[in-house]
Amino acid sequence: MVSKLLRTAEGEFVTLNSAAVKVLKELRKRHKKLGLPPNSTLFHSKRDGLIKNPRRWFATALNQARIRGVTWHTLRHTFASRLVMAGVDLKTVQERMGHKTIAMTARYAHLAPTHKLRTLEPLVRSSSVSTGWPQNGYWSQKSPDSQRTEEHSTY
Repeated sequence: MVSKLLRTAEGEFVTLNSAAVKVLKELRKRHKKLGLPPNSTLFHSKRDGLIKNPRRWFATALNQARIRGVTWHTLRHTFASRLVMAGVDLKTVQERMGHKTIAMTARYAHLAPTHKLRTLEPLVRSSSVSTGWPQNGYWSQKSPDSQRTEEHSTY
């Protein structure tokens, strides 16, 4: 897994995963082909030239694709949710998102219904799954410190 640490114009650092680094390298090659200077703005439009406001092109792209109800801020929710669904702990997601509290991060970390269902499967182990239902509706278990039997209702 390759990642890269970049410094923003504001002096903050951003870590990119290998896929993002690959895309940026491709953009650099494209800039070179277009004859753009190496320090030019990252995104370039044939119609508008250098793109300085990403929210503007994002809104244009959404309109052209006829996507409604999505904003620039939606990407932050998607980022947090995907990290959580990939198994990243909330503290790390909080740090990535730049949140001061874990409560704020939890508000962002929406989980897909199928992911919620998958989270129950690790509880199933072949050795702990019973092959039969108790005949009287109770599971019997011998207490380790006595010979008496404790009854646990299955209902």
